[in-house]
Amino acid sequence: MRNLFEQLAGSKLFSSICLLPFGLSIGLSMGLSLGCTSNSSAPTPAPTSAAQPKVFGPAEFEQLGSGSVNATESASATLPASGNLLVSDLDNWAVDLGLWPIRQASQRKVKIAVLDNGFAGAAQQIGRSLPARTQLRPGPVAVDPKTEDVHGTKMAEILAGLLDRGGVDYELHLFSAFGYSNLKAATETVVREGFHLVLYAQVWEYGGNGDGRGFINALVTPVVKAGILWINAAGNFDQLMYRGRVERAYDDWAKLPSPNHSVRVRCDRTPSGKCPLRAVLAWNDFKDDVRAGTTKDLDLVLTDDTTRVLQSAGLRQRQDGEAAPGTSLYPREILEAELTPGLYHLRVKLRSTDWSERDELRISLQGDGLRLLDATPGESLLAPADHPDVLVIGAQDSDRSSVSQLLGRPDLSLRSLIRTESGQAYKGSSNAAAAAAARWAGLMSRMNANEAWPQTRSDALRLWSRAHLPDHGVVSRPTTPSRPVSFGPTHPMGCYQLITLQTRLSFLDLFFQAGGQYVATTLGPKLLVPADPWQLLAQAGVSVAGQGEMLIAHKTGLQRLPLARRAELPGDVLEIVQAPRHMRICRF
Repeated sequence: MRNLFEQLAGSKLFSSICLLPFGLSIGLSMGLSLGCTSNSSAPTPAPTSAAQPKVFGPAEFEQLGSGSVNATESASATLPASGNLLVSDLDNWAVDLGLWPIRQASQRKVKIAVLDNGFAGAAQQIGRSLPARTQLRPGPVAVDPKTEDVHGTKMAEILAGLLDRGGVDYELHLFSAFGYSNLKAATETVVREGFHLVLYAQVWEYGGNGDGRGFINALVTPVVKAGILWINAAGNFDQLMYRGRVERAYDDWAKLPSPNHSVRVRCDRTPSGKCPLRAVLAWNDFKDDVRAGTTKDLDLVLTDDTTRVLQSAGLRQRQDGEAAPGTSLYPREILEAELTPGLYHLRVKLRSTDWSERDELRISLQGDGLRLLDATPGESLLAPADHPDVLVIGAQDSDRSSVSQLLGRPDLSLRSLIRTESGQAYKGSSNAAAAAAARWAGLMSRMNANEAWPQTRSDALRLWSRAHLPDHGVVSRPTTPSRPVSFGPTHPMGCYQLITLQTRLSFLDLFFQAGGQYVATTLGPKLLVPADPWQLLAQAGVSVAGQGEMLIAHKTGLQRLPLARRAELPGDVLEIVQAPRHMRICRF
């Protein structure tokens, strides 16, 4: 079969064909020069309980912790506090991930840190479902054992169960990371003590701006810069988040899509007859410094379907200074209520005037039986899963698994359902992230001593794609109707920067005529088009298949490559791909 270049050359749509030069490269300067020829010339120790806790952030932040990502799709949104994980599920999972049967013995020991909100019951599991040498690492701020979460324990059990089945040589440390100070202490320790891999199956509903910035992401940056792989759960907020610009309507209400400028919340019937609601309003003015506040002020209001106000959250935001009742440094409001079945509305009041067209707000929900009827499709990723250098893992079997079409995340999606011997079952991106961490640790342990371990997100994705993996073990999450997208914008505002070309490549006119644009992405330059490029070729009379493949422009013409190789494309090729929905072009 002729390659796609040859087919296009014979098409009546083109009288001459331009080729991409072999040495295509691009920097952040946005200056790209491409040649063009005709087709005739194709060319630390933990403090004791008596020690004074070291608190890094304002006291208001220590009691908040990160947003849970362990919600299930059953009647109960909590992880089981007891019950061993079903052996057969772990066995099947190990096979799916290529960890078992063992094909190669471990060559090196992998030092793994699990950072989580709580490890209730973990001490009792050491020597049982957790390795005998597992180390519990408390943080500087004590967590109340009566309310400590079991989430981290279950993540560690999944991870250890899979690694043990794979015969992996590893060292496991469980870091209490509830609250800002504990998370900060944990990140500093993993850098200082030279860990290789971090599993963080949590996201924050505040502390980040949805674009890789904010003081939560600022804690992660030193870790990834030290060459440590950071594996993050995507979160389970899809269909439970609204994102939009801060725009003033009448009487200082924010413009929102539903009646009376609201977003609609539906409480469906649950076994208890109630829907516990946690609604978080945040806006994109979080700084990298946790002590820096904001002058921008919004309030969150909950009403019933007759517009009767049921509850409100109206802290007064401040830029700095000492804490005072009814105030907050941070651009967020949190509202908790118990709802009966019915329709409700969330409204936002503008209390300050210093807003610009770059300001955005988001409303996220947690709670059983809740639906956000005005959820923003394809945009539900929270910090630090929006950090450009972390590995983001979603759950392919959960509709709630978070995704960002603007950022091209998650990087991978795995199945996540797992059961306990007591008959409970739960799923979500936390489980999937633990499974992904096990696979990466297994691959790293089998690398020879003279091979460099992956130290960046791109390195890790290349390692994953090179190794054998059964087809049913993992998929790339489709974030457009036709093509999985595993790249994102390079600009911190989450928009794509256009690349200025000095030479027009006429053999790509078909894609430009369809609205294509050259942009910089986290995986190099790409030509993004509004429509499926394979369909455009088919309409031009070119016979293509394209299923599970990328369309690549190369010096020899247009070619097909497996999607699994996207993270390892060389600098002399350019991918042509359908643009993510809701893609924004930088206009500044």
